[in-house]
Amino acid sequence: MFLSIVVLNYHASDKIIDLLSSIVGQKFNGEVIIVDNSESVSELQKLKVCETILSDNYCKVIGSEMNGGFSFGTNIGIKNVSDETTHVYILNPDTILKDGALEYLVGLISFLPDVMISPRGQRMDNGDNWSYGGKLHYFRGRCDVDPSEKNYTISSDFGTCASLIVPIKFLSKYGLLDEDFFLGGEEWELSVRMKRYGVNIITPSKVIYEHEISGTHKKYGLPFLYMGHRTKVLFMRKCFPKSFVFWLFLYIPSMPFLILRYVLSHKLPIIKSFSMVLKAIYRSSFKIKMTKDEFFSIGDIK
Repeated sequence: MFLSIVVLNYHASDKIIDLLSSIVGQKFNGEVIIVDNSESVSELQKLKVCETILSDNYCKVIGSEMNGGFSFGTNIGIKNVSDETTHVYILNPDTILKDGALEYLVGLISFLPDVMISPRGQRMDNGDNWSYGGKLHYFRGRCDVDPSEKNYTISSDFGTCASLIVPIKFLSKYGLLDEDFFLGGEEWELSVRMKRYGVNIITPSKVIYEHEISGTHKKYGLPFLYMGHRTKVLFMRKCFPKSFVFWLFLYIPSMPFLILRYVLSHKLPIIKSFSMVLKAIYRSSFKIKMTKDEFFSIGDIK
């Protein structure tokens, strides 16, 4: 088995160096591909040191020509993996691997080569479970990680791209990450699509990594209010087209209460917030691709 680790960077080079430091000394047959989505010469130069950190495994840094979003950048990494690759391991830069994690995962994919693996992860701040599998919540229009304690291997609805292993043959046959999403939603769509093709997603009980919550970008304010609703409506439109209108009729009446709670909690302008969410719903209802210009016109995420 040959494991290709793909990490997407967006102004998080220091965190990626920490991640690679947690890989040093781990035994696995594979490589690391880092894609820089920052559109910054200085950030790309800082990342180049990563190519020298790992002594036992090949590491390559690739600069993306543009920031096309998480799917776009991650797909660049997947397209550049070795011809030997049997499995792609998508990892967020704000993660740290536990000692022996890769040796354990390689043994697991050797035993179970035809499943997706969504490893169990802990919060970096307090050690609590962050991801012990994940669930699809149809009426909420999203998938979420499940932090509840179970102490056994489970089959999941959803695998988070913070840490997700996918056999390369499934990506080649059923498609890469959906580039219509910009930041969020792509992992929901990938999980639902793979499950529909009969791919099983499992989460073993062993803790594999620590995750810094919101370690690479903010998850509040107008950009995430807009993109949150934009993402869930687009996800439902793409993945559940036959019942989308039914879902939308249930979603719209609850929307004002969701917006108002968020607006009051984060002290955002009410009229502008409602206007933005209505625009998000309209665009996603027609499956309009999300773009960098659309996202950053609302505000900075760093």
